[in-house]
Amino acid sequence: MKHLLFGEVTKDMAEKVFRLVDKKPKSLQFVVNSGGGDVEAGLAIYDALKTVPKVTILATGECSSSALLFFQAATVRLARPSTFFICHKVRFVYGQEKPPPDSAEKAEHDKQMDFLNELLPRIYIARTGAEGFRQAMGHNIFGVKQAIEWGFLDGVDERKVE
Repeated sequence: MKHLLFGEVTKDMAEKVFRLVDKKPKSLQFVVNSGGGDVEAGLAIYDALKTVPKVTILATGECSSSALLFFQAATVRLARPSTFFICHKVRFVYGQEKPPPDSAEKAEHDKQMDFLNELLPRIYIARTGAEGFRQAMGHNIFGVKQAIEWGFLDGVDERKVE
């Protein structure tokens, strides 16, 4: 059974993955279509997936940001031909739900961003190699051909619907 991880990466999505992993399966299959979201939730999903012996993830549409992060935890990473990926540094986004911080909060956020911007490249580089990660960061948005060349993707699922 393939489990769908569509939409924003949230703590709810992480809880869904944890419930599946908690059953101690030998393998799991996911289909992901996400522009990313909460980096902490993405890290939690990544860590949870690393505890399962075989994880296959099929990306379709978009697999970006924190979704691309947990995608790297899969033992088999596949994508449909039109899938695109976005890799970028961590940044906090402020708006109606998150007003701009005061100076003390901003200093704390800056520390968190610095930490995450050191941690996440290590996760990517462990899977893609330094050159692949450097290429992805230099291009920001890329397709399946580059994702394979740069080590972010293992193969393309080109099956046709019958």
